Amino acid sequence: MTKVLVFPRSATNPYQDLLYGAMPPDVKVAYYPHFTVSQTMNILLFPLVLLSYRLRGYRLLHVHWTYPFAPVWAPLPGARRIMHSWYTVCLASARIMGYSIVWTAHNVLPLGRVFHDEVAARRQLARASSVVIVHNKTSIPAIRAFGAQQVEYVPFGPYTTYASNLSPSDARRRLKIGPNERVAVFFGVMQDYKGVDFLLEAVGSSRPKLPLRLVIAGSCPDTHLRRRLEALADGIDPPVISRFERIPDDDVQTYMLAADVAVLPFRRITNSSSLLLALSFGLPVVIPALPELDDVPEGAAFRYQPGEPAALAAALRTVAMLDEPTRISMSACAYRHVSTLSWDTTASLTRAVYLNAVTGQEPANEDLPGEAPGASPSELMKL
Repeated sequence: MTKVLVFPRSATNPYQDLLYGAMPPDVKVAYYPHFTVSQTMNILLFPLVLLSYRLRGYRLLHVHWTYPFAPVWAPLPGARRIMHSWYTVCLASARIMGYSIVWTAHNVLPLGRVFHDEVAARRQLARASSVVIVHNKTSIPAIRAFGAQQVEYVPFGPYTTYASNLSPSDARRRLKIGPNERVAVFFGVMQDYKGVDFLLEAVGSSRPKLPLRLVIAGSCPDTHLRRRLEALADGIDPPVISRFERIPDDDVQTYMLAADVAVLPFRRITNSSSLLLALSFGLPVVIPALPELDDVPEGAAFRYQPGEPAALAAALRTVAMLDEPTRISMSACAYRHVSTLSWDTTASLTRAVYLNAVTGQEPANEDLPGEAPGASPSELMKL
């Protein structure tokens, strides 16, 4: 039996439930517990929690994200340095207690600021980890540049677990969208790197106006960003349909099935659950031409030059003029791509990583590129 302590548990993304739900029975998973309502106190208890689970036979610590080390008081002067020091203590404690650390690098660098020196923190985590998992091969050179001993590529599974029992016409009626309107949806947590403001600027400044209904749905934890998005959406014709809150699982299908395409105007990205969600619903996607998104098949994507509003507007105009046979063909391509993905495969490969981390045996993996040219960590900090 392989016992794994997982840190932290995501409250919003079903990724972990899908991964660990498909794990073979010889892997026992426990999530890092929250003993108090205080994020700070829960993090201060980290070494004691590690010791408690180590005494119960847990040998693996699987780190997914580091954001719990940025409590609400993190913006105070010196706070990020203090938490960075405690983070260093926590990593050292895990190694001293005999844990093998596995890190899944969901992003090369955190998408929201955690520490005062993110590159240094990543180097510490990469070097403390027995194995680093990546879901995107293009991130491998940067992860290796952090000093990772071993990097393993494990593909994502699909996001096909959401209900899909509405008809597109019923979904449109719920959102008060006409049956003949062309609809593009942005779905997901709205953060700066997602580029929702860039999307609204591109749509609002396009002349002549785009014959396209835009829908944006998802929580926006940054109140300043939300106010900016609301201001940008004001005056766009046809009116933007917006919902700035976490969408319940049962309502996800309403936004996906009402749309013709999903638009994901990332400023930067390593992996995207929103992208896989859209493809899992058979939606073609409008995405920037970034190397991290090269896995998306050409037949299911409209690509545009990153950072150019006119290029995004032109891609959306193409979507607005799309004939139905082409849309159906692109939808079929999206479904075919998703059909090649499996959480059973993801779990099986993750299990193999766990065993490798415990035994110290590095498997031959010919699929991993060598030290291919790519952005260095310091260059990534400038993005």
